[in-house]
Amino acid sequence: MTKVTIIDYGVGNLLSLKMSLEFLGAEVVISRDERVIENSSHIILPGVGAFPKAMEIIKGLNLDKHLIRAKNKGTFILGICLGMQLLTSESEEFGLTKGLNLIEGKVLSIKKSNNFREDIKIPNIGWFNMHSKENTNVKETLFNNITIKDTFYFVHSYMFGANKNSDSVLYTINYSGIEIPSVVMKNNIIGCQFHPEISGKSGLKFLNFFLSIK
Repeated sequence: MTKVTIIDYGVGNLLSLKMSLEFLGAEVVISRDERVIENSSHIILPGVGAFPKAMEIIKGLNLDKHLIRAKNKGTFILGICLGMQLLTSESEEFGLTKGLNLIEGKVLSIKKSNNFREDIKIPNIGWFNMHSKENTNVKETLFNNITIKDTFYFVHSYMFGANKNSDSVLYTINYSGIEIPSVVMKNNIIGCQFHPEISGKSGLKFLNFFLSIK
């Protein structure tokens, strides 16, 4: 049975996420305890809200150090929504704030996209299909059982930004002509901009993928 720790730092939809993972057969704990985190095979960093405040809390609880050690051990870490953004090098939300730097990238406002227009609503809220990036080099396909018919729920004003040579962006969505990274992955670090715990059967498929990687 896969042992999953959901990081508890006061931010995120923890109970719904826990129930979804338990439905899939995982052993799940919600914790911020260093020993619990280090003994997990899989870790999830959820999150809603603002990047600077979340990082302040994470550092205050020494969770940044625990997560870096887990990453270096090869533990699989999934960041969800704001949690995905926290995995990056830095964010421009409310000024420049350093992130966990577990995956290379910078969090930018959707408004800074080259294709942004004033008529595009921010935040981006709604259900979207994901499109696979052609340059993905992940063994096989990330989601063998997810098709273009699957939809995922997004709510965000900021997005993951990667340089043009990056191969970490695996899937994107099209939001009014703006290509927004929806899934990123580099070695044992994974991030999804959507909320799988409230994305119905499609979200369960994604979480099941995360549980299945060893």
